[in-house]
Amino acid sequence: MEELIVYVDPVESLQDAVPDASLVLITHSHGDHLSSSAINRVSGPNTVLLGPPDGPFTVSVWVRGGTPGQVILSSVRGPSWLLLDPETGALRTDLGSAGRGGSPLVSDMAVSDGAWRQVALVWDGNTRFLYVDSVEAGRSSASQMDRVTGAQRLGAGPRLDSAQ
Repeated sequence: MEELIVYVDPVESLQDAVPDASLVLITHSHGDHLSSSAINRVSGPNTVLLGPPDGPFTVSVWVRGGTPGQVILSSVRGPSWLLLDPETGALRTDLGSAGRGGSPLVSDMAVSDGAWRQVALVWDGNTRFLYVDSVEAGRSSASQMDRVTGAQRLGAGPRLDSAQ
């Protein structure tokens, strides 16, 4: 099993020699957390960066298998960003439009088939999109997104379980 190396809010005071991150989480946007030199020091060619949705963003993850209802990425105090729909096994996001309670966006592509799949959630400032293997699998209007703060969980729901 490959080692997963995660840095949360890397800062300038990191030691000189650090291993490349698999994932870099930026929990909020103030100066020391957006230091390009600190992020560059921990990032390698396959590093995934994940930050807060203060503006347009993309979250992309490789997954394989899973069961309907399984969470891929969630917020500790908020919605699941990416999960497998409990009824269909299709890619879904519960991260919704701010102020409207936002309904889930469910893709038209199942990803619980046992194959490696690249899944993504994209928000361009007006629309949220779901992608499976670089193919658009769903979209809905969203001129604003829920404000999400705090820690993120990879492979677990808000209650530290694998289901939503």
